[in-house]
Parts: sequence; structure tokens; C-alpha cells
Amino acid sequence: MKHGRAKAARKTLKFFRLNHGIQAPYKLLLDGNFLVAIVRHKVPIRDRISTTIQTSDTSEQNSLQFHVTRSTLKELEALKQQQSSSKKDVTDEDHENVFHAAWRMGLDECTIIEDDECAISDAA
Repeated sequence: MKHGRAKAARKTLKFFRLNHGIQAPYKLLLDGNFLVAIVRHKVPIRDRISTTIQTSDTSEQNSLQFHVTRSTLKELEALKQQQSSSKKDVTDEDHENVFHAAWRMGLDECTIIEDDECAISDAA
């Protein structure tokens, strides 16, 4: 089964490379829900995506670039604040840690895109 997924990924990447000129470094825009899911399930996202698109970070430096918008970071920070002001249960504490870890990952692992930059590129 893994062979089929790898073959499909190769075909898709080849299609976009030939028709649209999309090639490495691949730029991925991550949203808040995705960051929270990554942290909650402890997924090594860089390794998983490198495996899926069949690039190795050791041979090609910066073959993957993660981006996050400023509004996503604000949303995660607001969720973190909202959870910390609510009742303190064990599950609430876990949620607060998840939101904080997702916010921290957005700051550490990703390049921050200002919201006005997104509006400019959408208009073009």
C-alpha cells in the first residue's frame, strides 16, 4: 500500500512541476487547527511530509518551508488565554498546554506571514 501512495505523490508532484513550475523548496501554510492536531498527536511533521513528498532534509537544505499567519498565532494565543481563565480541570490543563505548544511551534518552526502580505498576494 505504501508503494501506491508514494507513486501517487510522485505523479502529483511531477504534474505540478511540469504544469505550474512548483518545485522545491515547498512552502506550506499551516493553520491553527493543524498545529494543534500536530501537537496533540505528537506527529513529527517535517519527517512525515518529507517522506510523503520524497525529499530528504539532509540532502536538500530547506526543501520544506513552513509558514503561519500572524492571525493564526493570535487565535492560538486567545484560545490559550481562554482556557487558562476557565475552570481548572485536568483536561483543561492539557488543552492549555496543547494550545501553548501549538503556539510555540508556530513561533519556532514556522516563518510568520503578516496578514497584510496575505491580502496583497490574494489580490494579485
